[in-house]
Amino acid sequence: DMGAFFIVNNFAMDTRPLPPPLDPVVNPTYEPLAVFQLQARPVVFSGNVVAGCPDIGVLMRPETCQAVEEDTSSQQINEVHSCVVGFFVLRSCSTEGGGPQAC
Repeated sequence: DMGAFFIVNNFAMDTRPLPPPLDPVVNPTYEPLAVFQLQARPVVFSGNVVAGCPDIGVLMRPETCQAVEEDTSSQQINEVHSCVVGFFVLRSCSTEGGGPQAC
């Protein structure tokens, strides 16, 4: 357990060089890279700006619906622009299987 953590008022711009050309021999797979990759919900994730990244700005796993209903006090505003993908939202649980009943 890491305890409480805060990600507040950060600015990230052009986070990596352009990827090498897609060559199936040299680089056979594409590996997505996010500026902010959040597998756990921080206590505060607010005021962050991501600009000009060549891949994903924010990749996050949201809290479950029950957790959202219990905690409606935090309004967290973040901004992503000039990225290939702005926000990529994963399913709320990390277990395998499909559909909302899997969690």
